[in-house]
Amino acid sequence: EGQAAVITAAHRKAGISAESVTYVEAHGTATPLGDPIEIAALTQAFRRSTQKTQFCAIGSVKSSTGHLDSAAGVAGFLKTVLQLKHRQLVASLNFEKPNPKLDLEASPFFVNQRLREWESDNKLRRAGVSSFGIGGTNVHVILEEAPSVETTAPKREWQLLTFSAKTPTALETMTAEAAAFLGANRQSDIADVAYTLHVGRSAHQNRRFILVRSSEDAAKALFPINAKRVLSSSEANVERAIVFLFPGQGSQYVNMGRDLYEKETVFRQVVDECCDMVARHAGVDLRTLLFPCASQSEEAAQQLKLTCHTQPALFIIEYALAKLWISWGVRPQAMMGHSIGEYVAACLAGVFSLDDALKLVAARGRMMQDLPSGAMLALPLSEARARTLLPPGTSIAAINAPSMCVASGPHELIDELESRCVEQRIESKHLQTSHAFHSSMMEPVFGNFGAFVRQVKRNVPKMPYISNVTGTWITAEEAVDPEYWIRHMRQTVRFSDGLMEILKGEPRILLEVGPGQTLTTIVRQHQEKTAKQVILASLRHVNSSESDQLFLLNTLGKLWLSGARIDWQALHAGEKRARIPLPTYPFERRRYFIEPKKHALAKVTDSPKRRLDVTDWFYVPSWRRSPLPTAKPSAALGKWLIFADDRVASCFEQRLCSVASSVTVVRPGGRFSRSGREFEIQPHRGQDYLQLLKTLASEDELPDNVVHLWNLEHLSDPLANSEVEHALNTGFLSLMFLAQALGQYASDHPIQITVAANDLQDVTGDESLNPAKSALLGIARVLPQELSTLNVRTVDFGSDLTSHFIAERLFLEAVTQSRDSVISYRGSRRWIPTFEAFPLAAESAPSNVLRHRGVYLITGGMGGMGLVFARYLAEKFQARLILLGRTGFPARDEWESYLASNGEEVNTSQKIHELQAIETLGGEVLVASADVTSLAQMRTVLARAKSRFGAVNGVIHAAGLPGGENIQTKSVVSARKIMSPKIEGTLVLHELFAGRVDFIVLCSSLASVAAAFGQSDYSAANAFLDAYAHHLNKLGQRVVSINWDNWGDIGMAVNTKMPTHLEALRRQKLQEAIRSTEGVEAFVRVLRCGEPQVFVSTKDLNAIMAQMADAPAPSGELAPAQTESKNEYYPRPSLQTPYVEALTETESRLVVVWEELLGVRPVGIHDNFFDLGGHSLLGTQLVSRVHQALHYQMPLRQLFECPTVAQLAELIPRSKTVFEDVDAELLKRVEEMGEEQVQAELEQRLQARKGAANG
Repeated sequence: EGQAAVITAAHRKAGISAESVTYVEAHGTATPLGDPIEIAALTQAFRRSTQKTQFCAIGSVKSSTGHLDSAAGVAGFLKTVLQLKHRQLVASLNFEKPNPKLDLEASPFFVNQRLREWESDNKLRRAGVSSFGIGGTNVHVILEEAPSVETTAPKREWQLLTFSAKTPTALETMTAEAAAFLGANRQSDIADVAYTLHVGRSAHQNRRFILVRSSEDAAKALFPINAKRVLSSSEANVERAIVFLFPGQGSQYVNMGRDLYEKETVFRQVVDECCDMVARHAGVDLRTLLFPCASQSEEAAQQLKLTCHTQPALFIIEYALAKLWISWGVRPQAMMGHSIGEYVAACLAGVFSLDDALKLVAARGRMMQDLPSGAMLALPLSEARARTLLPPGTSIAAINAPSMCVASGPHELIDELESRCVEQRIESKHLQTSHAFHSSMMEPVFGNFGAFVRQVKRNVPKMPYISNVTGTWITAEEAVDPEYWIRHMRQTVRFSDGLMEILKGEPRILLEVGPGQTLTTIVRQHQEKTAKQVILASLRHVNSSESDQLFLLNTLGKLWLSGARIDWQALHAGEKRARIPLPTYPFERRRYFIEPKKHALAKVTDSPKRRLDVTDWFYVPSWRRSPLPTAKPSAALGKWLIFADDRVASCFEQRLCSVASSVTVVRPGGRFSRSGREFEIQPHRGQDYLQLLKTLASEDELPDNVVHLWNLEHLSDPLANSEVEHALNTGFLSLMFLAQALGQYASDHPIQITVAANDLQDVTGDESLNPAKSALLGIARVLPQELSTLNVRTVDFGSDLTSHFIAERLFLEAVTQSRDSVISYRGSRRWIPTFEAFPLAAESAPSNVLRHRGVYLITGGMGGMGLVFARYLAEKFQARLILLGRTGFPARDEWESYLASNGEEVNTSQKIHELQAIETLGGEVLVASADVTSLAQMRTVLARAKSRFGAVNGVIHAAGLPGGENIQTKSVVSARKIMSPKIEGTLVLHELFAGRVDFIVLCSSLASVAAAFGQSDYSAANAFLDAYAHHLNKLGQRVVSINWDNWGDIGMAVNTKMPTHLEALRRQKLQEAIRSTEGVEAFVRVLRCGEPQVFVSTKDLNAIMAQMADAPAPSGELAPAQTESKNEYYPRPSLQTPYVEALTETESRLVVVWEELLGVRPVGIHDNFFDLGGHSLLGTQLVSRVHQALHYQMPLRQLFECPTVAQLAELIPRSKTVFEDVDAELLKRVEEMGEEQVQAELEQRLQARKGAANG
């Protein structure tokens, strides 16, 4: 009874007859007692309204699944829903014959024994679902098939497909799945696809859209991704307010928005409403001018130029566009118009009703039309500069940008202004206008127009907008004041000021709502515009043939990409669209357990610790004895390249003659030439080194060993400019050019480079040093870090050693495996460098070197270190300071005015405050701007200083630039830019001050001995400073080179830009660095000690050097963090380029190399190596891995020129030799072919390849 009652109640509540139910999903206990009871209850309920028999199928999901306990009911429910969806009835499994007690023949039911179509007799299919509980809880549900959805034809030719995901990788998967679905279901209605994506998917941070015509079109454009059509963004979570910009007169054209008028209902309705209102007020139907037939286009264009027609036409189009945007959910939070455009903003803000606004605009245009004609001239000048050129009687009509004005006035005066511009070579441009708007020529209509304004109701604005008159936000008083609207007709349009108001603060979306793209162009060029501001236009450019509707939909997509909220239902209003099954969200199944991950950056924790006591930070260079090398002659087998001198080279060649497989000799000369195995090159010409290595590579003569002997000569005057230049050419630059050539032609070839020199190291204290030669030490230390196949060793020889001794020792050094990279020979003994702890305790007595009111020159004096030293000298000694900087600085009498007009965050303002503090402490300051490498400029500075302070007592040379460029991309210009302040600058200071001052302090760096990747020139420059200090001390002068560790709050280590993945490492290192107060204390202690060179390191310097020596080749600290498991990768970061999968075997191999090296997956073929976290150091490893994977010798510079997989893949096939392209079929036939046949076959393939490349 209970079961029958609940079934009857379900029928009654559903308002149906039992006869309309043609399937029942039974509870189905499959027991002798339960089944007869259930059928009896069903029959009793059905017999209340029908006597028909065996018309209703019956079944139970339990025949397929068994009893699912509490889930049994929902399983039957789901089964029935699926049957309704597919309009099929499934069989009850294992049914053979019914229990006789069921009496099915006399009931309305039969057991469905096979899969059959669910017939409906043109009626809706209905089913009942029963679920009965053992405690008497009975449920029966009536299900009815969903009505068929009738859709209408799409009203738009183009459909906007939107995709959004929480991560970039999920977005790529989503795009690929959509492409696969659309490719397999090309019959899908693309409008329904777009609708489903719009209303059936959530919006997340990572977004993408494309405009398509069909499912087939979408599938082709989405895989592989057509980067020209698919736009993506990962900044949708940035909150941006929307600002509508309404253009002014001059932007109009015939048929502006015509496509929208014909295809967009809201736009058409608003245009029609406005045109009907204007027709009542002005007696003209503007639709005949806006959208004329083809035969009347020229006449309409002339009529549209008339101000009486232009202004209301512009208002109508802009107002209709705004209403269309608003109907789609794109609502402005602020507005700004240009001239007549402000009326649209005022109307939308509620200042005027639509009818009143159109009355005003029509009257304004009509009154202006009746005035005498005038002219307007665009000037690329600031307002102040423009006013100096204006003839009396002309006006500044508009200021569109800080250096973009429009002048307005009578024809003859504007012509005069144009002539003045021509005389001063100022480009100007006449605007196509009929009148001199916003000038005194507008004044005759003030009375009539003012009376007209007073007749219309004016309201307080309900939405903020910018006033053209003031260039800031309109006030309620201004908006309702008739005089304001009169002034608006006459006064300058301060559009630039308004833009500055809008652009400051939080990022916004600036949407031009009107014809053309005049305002978007102005905004993009404005100095206050930042990358976070989104600038968009609503209508195409007048000269574009693109559909208005397509352009508008593209802008809609960009708005959505930028985070704007769209009312998608409104976009599809007027259509009947259906939600259809599409691929669902691609969850990434990523683990989020909090686990410590071990990666390369963790090595920092094993570094030496920062010492707390400054006393323990000091070291001096020292040397220790080392065993002589021993090697077997067999180790010398291989190919040798000797950069030969005139003394040692012949002995060295004799030593090689019996063991080397080949020897190539290179001598310095005036041009590139060759004679057998001997070459001549110009040491300072990089192209000669490239030609040399290219020749050796082509002849299979790439060297296994390089011996460089060009620095074994003695120079009589090591500080003479000519000899410094010579030493740099044969030392630093020669090694730089050699490395670049090896990187291009031998990047995967292991090579030992041994560089011989003399006058390089101060080992015994008796040497005569050549500072310029010391620069080669810097690049020699860095080369193995940047080219992992190179091992570089410098060997310095005493001046008393014979050529035979040098040749023998060089040979042994070159062929012996050793961790020693810097070696010196004095007599027969071998020495290697070390660093001796040199504690310097604080002293209570004042310095005996620094004078009270002494005069001190600080180069780099306006930098961080310079100002710290200056402050100390002012506070302790009331010093008179000459602070030298490279760039100009406000004069002393301009400081207050500069501070008043600039913010405190400006760097110059901060420096002015620091200088004022120095003066408050008792110091006197002379700020000078000069290039420290220019002797003439420095003489001028010295003369000024002497006239004010007297003779200079001491010099602190703190000028310098950080390095950071890979050797492979370095040029002579870029290298000299880094080296000049320290090398040439020191030589200039030597000329001016050597022997004339109490001391010279040179601010060197630990980088001179602990050089980092990319620091070859910087390390070389500091090595020069160190050698110069030793050289001058031997001459009895007090010069000290301080090799500073990083300073943690100022200086290059703080200000130099670093890759994102290195920022954490940099922050940690800066915490261990020198603080300013500690740096000053160290400076004072070093100055007292009298040593020529002192290292200041917060950590154990010998431990640091040992750690560098033990570090693995370049995959060490600078590599991006890898996951703990080799099978785990970091997800692809947010990139502007869409993900495109590899399509060729070459691309696939390169992708694998990139993924394994960078620890990122997936990598797309258009992803930039450096955007994925790559840098120059990883680039050197990439070169090696590409060669392993593809047998392609890639120069490192090629990575900088072609930083994507797709670009590199295009190069590789063209770069392979013909022998690498030999196919398997040819290899099989080689044994059966003669030598001439093989050669002919290869030659034929080579010619075919060349033809294909040229074709």
